[in-house]
Amino acid sequence: MLRALLLWLPFVRADSMSTALALLHQPGVVVDVGANGGQQTRAALDAGHTVFAFECLPSAYEVVRKMFEHNLQAHVINACVSNQTGLGTLHLAGSSSSLFAENLENPQEQRKAQREARKSVRVVRVPLDELIDRSAGPISLIKVDVQGAEYEVFSGAQRLLRRDLPVVLYEESDSMGAVDPKNYPRGFRTSGSVRSLLAALGYTCRPVRGRGAGEGMFDVLCEALRSEAPASALLTGAIKVAQRAAARG
Repeated sequence: MLRALLLWLPFVRADSMSTALALLHQPGVVVDVGANGGQQTRAALDAGHTVFAFECLPSAYEVVRKMFEHNLQAHVINACVSNQTGLGTLHLAGSSSSLFAENLENPQEQRKAQREARKSVRVVRVPLDELIDRSAGPISLIKVDVQGAEYEVFSGAQRLLRRDLPVVLYEESDSMGAVDPKNYPRGFRTSGSVRSLLAALGYTCRPVRGRGAGEGMFDVLCEALRSEAPASALLTGAIKVAQRAAARG
């Protein structure tokens, strides 16, 4: 009951990242994909977590790197998290920069793009499953805000998602739930497919309103179904039930 209340609490609470951190099942590593500005990374560090913060935009990466350069719990990496390894093109529009040119077509993003001296920059794309290995420890939360490339991020992190069942927080558009994903433009289609990908991995998602979300945008908070009892306890219980049944027989 308490967990259900916490999932809906953000409708009257400004900070969805704090809500996500409060839901964690374990004191593990937080992964911040799209760490522009550093606010969510700072919140996770303040909560006592080690953080792997990934930022695709080189200029934004430098800002975040300098913010946390003296914090040994913060690992800031300049990489575009995706579902494949290789080079890609980042279309520049300040904080709205995206791997998908289609995501810069609305007037607000177009104004940001017009202020850029360059239209695009070549970047490195790498899956989370390759960036983070078992030595990093269990992942307790993955936060993603990557301007329409969310599906690529999660499809390249399925090993981590299955292994650790972390809480997931990502940004979505109001329009995504009302339209069949097959009819989305490329960038919106992939972002709108995130829920079905996570559902296939056992996740249940709820919309939450987060501080700083743009017009028509909201955060989505997802949790995976997991047993509260460890496997050894479940096995012991099953053995006792079988023993009682045998004694009665």
